[in-house]
Amino acid sequence: VDSTKPQIVDISIKNEDEKDGSSVWTNKPQTVIFDIDNVPGTGASKNSDIKSVTVVKGEDKETVEVTRVEGETAKYSFTASENDVYTVEVTDEAENVNTKNVTIDHIDMDEPAVPVVDVTGITQTGDWTSTAPTVKITKVVEEGAAPVTTWYSFKLEEGDEQVGFVSTSDSSYS
Repeated sequence: VDSTKPQIVDISIKNEDEKDGSSVWTNKPQTVIFDIDNVPGTGASKNSDIKSVTVVKGEDKETVEVTRVEGETAKYSFTASENDVYTVEVTDEAENVNTKNVTIDHIDMDEPAVPVVDVTGITQTGDWTSTAPTVKITKVVEEGAAPVTTWYSFKLEEGDEQVGFVSTSDSSYS
């Protein structure tokens, strides 16, 4: 009699560049790879072979295609195309069932929002200014979006060298 549930182990998430996708933001689908441990027991109780492996996405339980990794007997994968909770369900021939949730939360397919630029303090007479302007750059932060690092540059006149800087937060410059 087999009453042992198959185990879903060694879950890894990879993005297209083969980097760890569990904490690295990407704008591409991620590959989830996992092993099924259904090692035979000892004596009269031996674990059954795997009958089915399924993956569903989110509350709507949309079916996601699962494939066996080529050359492996107990390694499977699926593609996560968007942030959600994916539920892996494994059933063995003895009808023992086990599930495990995999949360994908580092996919951002949206273009970053354009920052708001506000220039103040310009006093101009003809082609000259008598005061340095203040430039305030405010990032538009979208909930659930990847952090944005933006390169800014200013060009005073045609042919002048550009002054550039990187900003990861709201900034004011004079």
